[in-house]
This record gives sequence, C-alpha cells and structure tokens, in this order.
Amino acid sequence: MGKRGENAITGYSSLTNDLQEERDALRLQLAELHGQRAADQAEIARLRGVITRLGGDPS
Repeated sequence: MGKRGENAITGYSSLTNDLQEERDALRLQLAELHGQRAADQAEIARLRGVITRLGGDPS
C-alpha cells in the first residue's frame, strides 16, 4: 500500500474514532435527559395532586 492509501486509512480511522466519541457523549446526554424527564413527570404528578387537594382541576 502506498503513502496515499496509508493516509486514507489513517484519516478514516481518525474520523471513526471521532464519531465514536461523539456517539458516546450523545448517549450520555440522552441518558441525562431521560432522567430529567422522569423527574419532571414526577413533579407534574405531585403538583396535580396538590391542585386536586386544594379543590382545583389539574387538567
């Protein structure tokens, strides 16, 4: 394989590594967002309960 081929493989390998790192970071961010969404939904349910106990309609 010539120098051009080696450069192409090195470039491809570097790009692949960068994409894998970005994918991992996005997976972590998505997991954090799922956790926040669950917390938000629990808070909404709690507030709806408060509204109902105070005689209101939470809809």
